[in-house]
Amino acid sequence: MTRIKLVVRLSLLVITAAILSNDQAIHAQSITTIRYDDNRIADIPADEAALFSFSIETGVTIVEVWGVDIAPSVAILNAQQTETLVEATNPEVENRVVLEFDNSGDILLRGNHIISVTGPAGISGAVAVRLTLRESSVLAVGNTIQLGQSFTASVIPGGGPAVYQFEASPDTTLQISVRSITEGFSPVVTVLDTSGVVIDQVSSTQTYGASYILKPAEGNYQLAVDLGEFSDTGEFAVNLELGPTVGNDGTVGFEVPPESSCSLTADTQVNIRSGGSVDHDAVGVLGRGKYLIVIGYSTDNDTWYAVSLPDASTGWIASTVTRLVGSCENLPLRSYLPPS
Repeated sequence: MTRIKLVVRLSLLVITAAILSNDQAIHAQSITTIRYDDNRIADIPADEAALFSFSIETGVTIVEVWGVDIAPSVAILNAQQTETLVEATNPEVENRVVLEFDNSGDILLRGNHIISVTGPAGISGAVAVRLTLRESSVLAVGNTIQLGQSFTASVIPGGGPAVYQFEASPDTTLQISVRSITEGFSPVVTVLDTSGVVIDQVSSTQTYGASYILKPAEGNYQLAVDLGEFSDTGEFAVNLELGPTVGNDGTVGFEVPPESSCSLTADTQVNIRSGGSVDHDAVGVLGRGKYLIVIGYSTDNDTWYAVSLPDASTGWIASTVTRLVGSCENLPLRSYLPPS
């Protein structure tokens, strides 16, 4: 355990040195300007915060924070520091937090804001901070989603579902992901086939999005996003990408983490099984450093994660040999049949 912690610490220090070689450390509680594509490091004494002032521009603002000896928390405050607009805490994945938001909606107003970075109570440490901007796109309801496209949209009360078309691929699987942006919004997500028949639907107050792997097929499919029991306008983000592939070595997975999804990865090759225990047959192998989308979990026999495979079937991987990446809160609980 000590060796692992040392390796993680050294890795973080290398990252910090590499991306911040020409930046000076900032003392906690001082407010320093940070611009897009800037990098900063900051020492955070116990129970204090590092504060950065920045001006929000049109697009998707991404704040990345790496902690050294601390699990950081990140919040976006108004210029007066009287209101928290967005916040994120992720102490379980390599002491790294990624806060991402699209200001094309009304979640954040343009203008000056404050990034506040803190550590756990009573613990001091250091952090590296990076601020970047990605172009945002909004797709009108009824339009066709293109492969590789990412966009934001919203559903209004009384306006019916937001429905989009997308074309299936006859040669490979497709991954379509929907992620809620509005706090508390659990969208009802439906995928329909070429005949308008529902092939899958997620409708749960505990699920803030959905991800599907569509088998190779032909024709235009539909994606419908509705408010469900949510009474206000709900904003969401959509991505359409190629599904996971089988590599030349026979292992499966994405080469990079899919956007807008919870995924898992491993430092070594691990077996994918037909159910959540070692008593089930192996149905594939997750490649070292590759990623698969997590669609649920089971605690029937320790904790196992359900993942979407290249053929659109479901596999299971033990939590003890993997780590989660992305937005993994509120994963649905799933069950599986015992081995026959």
